[in-house]
Amino acid sequence: DDGEPTPALRAAMTAAALLGSAVQFSHDAGAPSRREADLLHQLRPAEIRSARVVDVLNPDGPQVWYLPLRTPIGEWHLIALFNWDDQPQAVTASLTSLGIPADAPFSAFGFWESAYYGAVQGRISASVPPGGVRLFGLRPLPGRPAPHLVATDGHFTQGALDVSRWDWDEATGVLRSAIRGRAGAPTSLWMLLPDNRRFAGLTCEGGSALWLQDGHVLQVTIRPDADGETAWTLRTEAN
Repeated sequence: DDGEPTPALRAAMTAAALLGSAVQFSHDAGAPSRREADLLHQLRPAEIRSARVVDVLNPDGPQVWYLPLRTPIGEWHLIALFNWDDQPQAVTASLTSLGIPADAPFSAFGFWESAYYGAVQGRISASVPPGGVRLFGLRPLPGRPAPHLVATDGHFTQGALDVSRWDWDEATGVLRSAIRGRAGAPTSLWMLLPDNRRFAGLTCEGGSALWLQDGHVLQVTIRPDADGETAWTLRTEAN
């Protein structure tokens, strides 16, 4: 079955991945389906710290889990909101309680929904399905006009393992980037184009690239020809 996992299974897999555990499917049913293989890849172990369970003594079950990330391409935050009840719940995480300044703006991306939720500040809230989870990536919005990486879908860390380069040249309006991926398996990246630039072209070395633009949000999907690193280039021009 190539269908999506249930909310409860997705929550359990997310919790395991955030704690650094390897997520596996039983081999009793044979080889994993293509969707199961994709999930295992998205949840593969990474050499990062385990998430912190913020409200570990919550009588309804710990709802807020937090994982700060620092990589060569930047720093950002993963926040998972869990609902262990059998009814939908609105769950909120205070960013200030996590040591994040209240006046700092972030782009917010829902990993499992592949959705950009706009800018947040001070807190993040979501309606969480029964037994489910919302996994958000929050990246600091830049203080200068440049393409802003919102998230990727190749790994639950949303960029720590699958983006190896992100170089912006303000003078030419060219972004040079590279992803790490599997042959034939697409990886999507979401970014915000600066207000003073517009999309002018996209090229990919050693693979194919598709793009979809919705306002200032640009989604780029790279399908590598081979395992490993695939370079791609985004060209913009002034408005």
